[in-house]
Amino acid sequence: MRSTFRGSILGTVSPRIRTPHGTAQRVIVLGGGGSRRLGQDKLAAQLGATTVLDTLLAGLVDVLGAPSITVVGPARPTCVPVRWRQESPPGGGPVAGLALALPDDPSAVVTLVAGDHPFAAAALPVLLGARRGADAAIGVDPSGRDQPLLGAYLSGPLRSAIGPQPHGLAMRPVVSRLTVVRVPLDAQWCLDVDTAADLAAAREVAQAFTLER
Repeated sequence: MRSTFRGSILGTVSPRIRTPHGTAQRVIVLGGGGSRRLGQDKLAAQLGATTVLDTLLAGLVDVLGAPSITVVGPARPTCVPVRWRQESPPGGGPVAGLALALPDDPSAVVTLVAGDHPFAAAALPVLLGARRGADAAIGVDPSGRDQPLLGAYLSGPLRSAIGPQPHGLAMRPVVSRLTVVRVPLDAQWCLDVDTAADLAAAREVAQAFTLER
């Protein structure tokens, strides 16, 4: 295992996940929603020389190799190639965005992460390894709170749990319809940039890495 941004600062990174027959690991990044609490576009907020979203995307490539990444939300320049999807009309919430990006193959396993979690990439191999025969493995932060927007899901059961009308649904009721493994995760992996204090904390992590290099 190599030491990386996600490893040296955020904990030991698991070996890269290899999917069957050389297929790419599917990742859905939820990049919509408002930024009212922060007062600026949180995905574009700077973490040193890069942005919140690009920190996450670079981490996904670093940890998963060459994942197939779909970002749901308004398109913008990114540091790695991604597929963009946009709700129509926008503003349906995270479940609507997730339903839009789910693959048709019910046997496909997807990892889900919110775009405002810049250091979440290292959690994904842990979640993928923990899911085993369950419908999902979701992260649990150090306070004991479920993080359903940081998880690994089997597409078929997830689509059934979402149902035909995803607009406006919350994620927690959807998860309650699945068999779930809950996985305790490192605090930094669960760090989401919602407020100015969160952004300051993320910048401290990024700066610490820069100083250690």
